[in-house]
Amino acid sequence: MATPIWPIEGVALDSTGDMVAGSLAAKMTDLLGAVNIYVGVYPTAAAGAQVDSGNGAWVESPAYWPVVPADTITSAFHIHGITIETCSIAAAIFELSLYAGVGHTEVARCRFAVVGGFFGNVVNLVTGVRVAANSQIDAKLRSSVGTPDSLAISVRYAEEV
Repeated sequence: MATPIWPIEGVALDSTGDMVAGSLAAKMTDLLGAVNIYVGVYPTAAAGAQVDSGNGAWVESPAYWPVVPADTITSAFHIHGITIETCSIAAAIFELSLYAGVGHTEVARCRFAVVGGFFGNVVNLVTGVRVAANSQIDAKLRSSVGTPDSLAISVRYAEEV
């Protein structure tokens, strides 16, 4: 015998059968989606976005550097990784923060070191929060050295479908 919908109505599903926002079912669907859905990269078939650090050891860049333009990723998504494509310095420790939307809400952060020269394609896996569809992603960078440093980065993301 099938279980009727009404005992869970309002907890997981509404009367039309759609998930209730914020319910356990919605949270589990979001988690499942973050792990098992399409993963894309941005930019595709182009050089990564330039991100510069501030002028001084551990000084954050004064400006937000655009990484993914608004209206580029048209579904809600999670950032899964950051690839460092180029680096202007042979030895430093970096801290890179990613921000979403016009309010610049921090959504991911990673830290890595370049020691003895940069050899390309350092991939940092990150666990990021859910980012709303069409959000712009910006970055800020800090480095352990006293001069402004520059990276080119790309992001790996998982879209909700």
